[in-house]
Amino acid sequence: MGTAVHMSHCNLGDYIGTCKYGEDDDCPALQSHPAPELMTFLSKGEAHNLHKAGYICISNKYHIIGRPDREDWHMVLAKMMNCAPADFYMIDGTGLSQMWLEHYVRVHTTDKMEVSEETYNYMKKMM
Repeated sequence: MGTAVHMSHCNLGDYIGTCKYGEDDDCPALQSHPAPELMTFLSKGEAHNLHKAGYICISNKYHIIGRPDREDWHMVLAKMMNCAPADFYMIDGTGLSQMWLEHYVRVHTTDKMEVSEETYNYMKKMM
């Protein structure tokens, strides 16, 4: 896995030309810096899993994603905004409005996380 990454780590500081860990998986460079093609694969897989778990993109600048932290988010939002829960449903009866879900997640949820730029971009393509 990633000889170039392995040797770039080992060519720093005390390990110039050699690595005290050898070519096995004990080297910290091999554990902390996967090969670029592996990172792309992980980013796509991670984005797919996060999307399936209900996460949505909420900050392009900071690559923050989030999801509602409770099932009755629309009831809580209605109470906060002094309106009826029915106000958050689509007029055509197709369900809760995506706009209000995004508002709740951006402003009120506690279930947020920052992800890598690649993962965030893959998630945006899935929306």
